[in-house]
Amino acid sequence: MAQRKATSAPLTPQPAWGAFSFSISASQRRSEMWNPPSPDLLKQVPRLRAAEHVPAKAKVIHLHFFLGGCDWYAAEYDGDDLFFGFAA
Repeated sequence: MAQRKATSAPLTPQPAWGAFSFSISASQRRSEMWNPPSPDLLKQVPRLRAAEHVPAKAKVIHLHFFLGGCDWYAAEYDGDDLFFGFAA
């Protein structure tokens, strides 16, 4: 049986950009999210499509939160329940 060589380079995940949506009530947000974004923080996130001209790799992440066992990174927000970013 042939042995495989161990690689010394760490594997780094390559996030896929795309719109993700979550609709969750305020009470669920308090109980299911580890760090729900405050209304003041949400106001600081650029509106959806505001940074459409910016390449995905150059987008600024304005929010990082935890929901459903995932890390969510938001670059844009529609003001209601739709974010643009990626989840890992």
